[in-house]
Amino acid sequence: MQYKFLVLLIVPTLTACVSSGATTAPSPPTVNASPLNNVQGLDIVMGKTARQLKRVFGDPQQDVA
Repeated sequence: MQYKFLVLLIVPTLTACVSSGATTAPSPPTVNASPLNNVQGLDIVMGKTARQLKRVFGDPQQDVA
């Protein structure tokens, strides 16, 4: 008799620990439009990586952190 009571007490506790497995994928960060996007000539630098900028301007003379 006590065994049945123990099972009835433990089963709901264990089922609360079970994960549903449904996870939501993180959404990509949103990019806000910059007022600098409309300035002529900035299209060669806006959105470029450091490697691409080195190709355009050459190696930096000073690296300040």
